[in-house]
Amino acid sequence: MKSIMKSTLCVAAAVIILDVEAAVITFDFTGTNPGLNAPWTKTSALDPNVSLSTGFSLGSGLTGNTANNRFNAKAWQTDDGSQAISGNDYLGFVIAPNAGYVLDLNSASVSFTLQTSWNGSTGNGPKNYALFSSVGGFVTGAALKTGTVTGTETFSYTFPTTGYDGLSGDLELRIYGWNAVDASGTMSVNAFSLGGQVVPEPVNSALALFLGVVGSVWGVRQYRKRRSTELHDA
Repeated sequence: MKSIMKSTLCVAAAVIILDVEAAVITFDFTGTNPGLNAPWTKTSALDPNVSLSTGFSLGSGLTGNTANNRFNAKAWQTDDGSQAISGNDYLGFVIAPNAGYVLDLNSASVSFTLQTSWNGSTGNGPKNYALFSSVGGFVTGAALKTGTVTGTETFSYTFPTTGYDGLSGDLELRIYGWNAVDASGTMSVNAFSLGGQVVPEPVNSALALFLGVVGSVWGVRQYRKRRSTELHDA
């Protein structure tokens, strides 16, 4: 009996771990010139309770550029990050949980690969990037992660442990780029994956209390009815 219970607990724990680590969405950029075919909606993983509202798209300050198997763009900002924000120099997408569900991104991980035409000594692509979310807004100082990029690099980010759960509306993630040598410089997103959980929407506390009261009243009435029948039969 103990061994059966132990095995059951192990399986349950494994299911929980898999659920926590599952990708909410993972993009697949395999194809011909994804940057010229925005919005790019091809994915290799998408939670069944999440909708891709808008595939990977270009901010109005950018222009799609040729490159197979990566979402490539040019016309990146040559100045600083604030100019990139005001100039809409970003690549991004929008997802939303389906009705009855919410996103929980507390402690969730993000992984993405960028490729710039700046190699550290030559080239003309962006040298800096920043990851933003619609939760904090797309304003200076609200970036989730910022840094420099040279050639092709993979980055990761882990959301805070609080403040990113119960997300019921559209969630937009953007990657801004700036400090390009000139407007012909390119930068692409080669891979992007967002982890987290998609869980049933919590029941309203007032509604839960009401249902609890109704259930209690119904239970009392059923008991009295059954008791009355028993006394009558006796």
